[in-house]
Amino acid sequence: MKVEKKIDDFVLDAKRLQPLGIMINELLMNIMKYAFTGRDNGSINVSATLAGNSVSLVVEDNSNGMPESIDFEKHNRFRA
Repeated sequence: MKVEKKIDDFVLDAKRLQPLGIMINELLMNIMKYAFTGRDNGSINVSATLAGNSVSLVVEDNSNGMPESIDFEKHNRFRA
């Protein structure tokens, strides 16, 4: 597995850093657990930038994608 990161150099206070760290951890754990099922390789890209008071976090992978059997219209937990 290949992990690439592009994280700008900026400082965050603990109030913003803690939830950001939890989100990154959960995303990476889910990717590692589910994204590359049946494959020996894959890539994960993580980037973070600070623009004014906003942090932009992007976590992406080249996974197998969502199974075709999943119908988001039938699952209430995926609706807004």
